[in-house]
Amino acid sequence: MISLAAPAALKLGSIAACADGRQIAVSSPAQPAAAEPPSEVPILSEPVSSDRSMAVIDGPEPVRSKINNNKGDVAIPLEINTDSSKRLPPVEVFVSLDVPRHSSNTVSFCAAYPYPQVLPRKLHDLPRLETKTFAIKNLILQTAYARKTIRTVAYPQGGWRWQEAYERALKRSGREEPHLLTNLYPFIGDMIPYCREECKRINEIEDRRIERYNAAVNDLNQTKADVETEATRKGMVPVAVRYTKFFPNGVRQGIVKLMPGHWWIIATHKVPGLTYYWQEPLAVQPGEPAEIVLNEDNALVIEGAW
Repeated sequence: MISLAAPAALKLGSIAACADGRQIAVSSPAQPAAAEPPSEVPILSEPVSSDRSMAVIDGPEPVRSKINNNKGDVAIPLEINTDSSKRLPPVEVFVSLDVPRHSSNTVSFCAAYPYPQVLPRKLHDLPRLETKTFAIKNLILQTAYARKTIRTVAYPQGGWRWQEAYERALKRSGREEPHLLTNLYPFIGDMIPYCREECKRINEIEDRRIERYNAAVNDLNQTKADVETEATRKGMVPVAVRYTKFFPNGVRQGIVKLMPGHWWIIATHKVPGLTYYWQEPLAVQPGEPAEIVLNEDNALVIEGAW
């Protein structure tokens, strides 16, 4: 007789008949072995510190990630640095535009960018102001007597650089423009040394402008991608600057709130006959309001009747 486990349809202890006439005794299924009672949990003799860095006692080192660099593998804990994750409050930045020429008829744009922008291409190189006596003499003759310049014209005699040099030379000399032809040539003779010095000064400013432009182009080609990636990682986006204060001398001012970090104040200012462009770097420090002034001297590009 063969003993088998009882199927669900048969009762325990009954006898089943096979097809070949043999009799089979039905027995109960094997019972699973009883589970052993759980062992007692060991109790630590000393309390565990609440500090996560001290939470492991007599155990393996905490899991750390590794960064491959030129100096080998550096272990960095996976803990979140809560101090660096805090967002610092924005800082007020005052932006002033000091370009008094044609201040009543202008088109301006200004914004703060967390990364530099592609610089405008220069349409032409500005010629240097003349410093020779004969050229300065003719310019003084045309400016002081023959073709007096009205301040509202877009293209003055000799360009706006010469107009600035002449005005400063006139103030330094203490002379007044002649009203009679007999006083014109003595006036020109007295004005030539002052005008030459002012022309040299303005030429030096333009030389520095060209150097700053070339340096900005080189920095842009080398660092723009990295700086833009870092700004995107930090969630920094461009912020528009609106001029809200307008002063009688033509100066206008706007206020913008920026997160601490590196910014670039990018602005354009168009007047009849002239176009200015600025891209001034600005380091915003936490809790320290900043101020930046955009004028003709620090403009990166000036095009037109300059």
